[in-house]
Amino acid sequence: MMTSICPDKAKEPDATEHRVLLTIAAALLLIFRRPESILNPQFWAEDATVFFAGAHQYGLASVWQTHAGYFVLLPRIIAFLALKVPLLHVPFFYNVAAASLILVVFYLILTSRLPRSLRIGFSFSILLVPQNCEVFSNITNVQWVVSVLLLLLVFQERPTNTAQLVRDICIVFLAGLTGPILALVFPFVVARAFFPTVSRRMLFVAFAAVGVSLLQIAIVVSSERVGINVYSSFLETLPRVLMDFTPSLLMGVLIPRFIPMISMGVGLLVIIAVILTILKAKDRVLMPVVVCFLISISLWIVSVTVSQPGFAKFGAFAEGGRYYYLPYVLIAWGLIYISVYAPGSGKFLGRYLLIAIVVSSASKFAWFWPYDYSWAKQVAEYRQGKRDTFIFPPGWVLSVRTMGPLP
Repeated sequence: MMTSICPDKAKEPDATEHRVLLTIAAALLLIFRRPESILNPQFWAEDATVFFAGAHQYGLASVWQTHAGYFVLLPRIIAFLALKVPLLHVPFFYNVAAASLILVVFYLILTSRLPRSLRIGFSFSILLVPQNCEVFSNITNVQWVVSVLLLLLVFQERPTNTAQLVRDICIVFLAGLTGPILALVFPFVVARAFFPTVSRRMLFVAFAAVGVSLLQIAIVVSSERVGINVYSSFLETLPRVLMDFTPSLLMGVLIPRFIPMISMGVGLLVIIAVILTILKAKDRVLMPVVVCFLISISLWIVSVTVSQPGFAKFGAFAEGGRYYYLPYVLIAWGLIYISVYAPGSGKFLGRYLLIAIVVSSASKFAWFWPYDYSWAKQVAEYRQGKRDTFIFPPGWVLSVRTMGPLP
């Protein structure tokens, strides 16, 4: 009897040396995608105005402060730990901490209870999907990568011992309290506890997921900043999403921009081909692909329908930014399933589309800072009494007049 959502069960774990080498490769890839985070570290937006300022003003209490209507636990912890770091080195500390979290996510997927044939592909997909790199190596947007672990709970083998149960519950609390994503995917986590049979240990994970989700939902609902404007937001963004989403994932930045109608047509043909591949499969072997796409669609619907006064909380954007990151990862996961388990020519379709995703990613790969400013220069001017505000990037300003002396 099938006991997993995956077509086969994980066998012996990979050798530790193999995992370490893959993680080192992931670290190099991460640096290549955001080299300026190490070579010229700067704050990024809320890194300073929310997390740095909050930690200095409220200390340990800042860890449980909400932002944008929900808890962001891990970035708050990083900011608190950086309180004793000299001001000049705080952005570097933030960037390294964020990159370390991303590598932890990579390693946890690599050592997960997924089938061995999926682990490497699933791990590298979090670094290789087309993305403007905004989610990489800053604590403001690391929540999107950390949330991948919540999706992992749906697809890996359910826990069979206490150590695995503790690991999963830790993921629920740490990742679930770092952003709002668990509030959107917890129904899938609950369903996993009952499919294909009831798992007593997975029920504990499901209970934890429901509890954390209700907490985040309560905070979101009670937030004065939350507003829902479904029709105008959805209707305004739907045409753009149809033009950008699949073409941007598979054909990069330039092709959809210059031949949009052809690009959208190719995207629709790809969707039809994938659906036919799923329908041809027998014995529910590609059911995980359906689950990947269902979660991706649910996240996409939220991304184009939920807004708050003044700006969209999850709203649409151009050329694959942070709000498409998780849907893109899920689509990549679904295609990995197809490339491994689909019957006949379906495998070749999955592999071709995965190659297209990697090539597309190259069109938006390394993101260098387009701003001519230096954090070291600003800190030096602050020490000389010439400045009491910091700019990063243009439009984001941190005033330290009321924060007292900085280290």
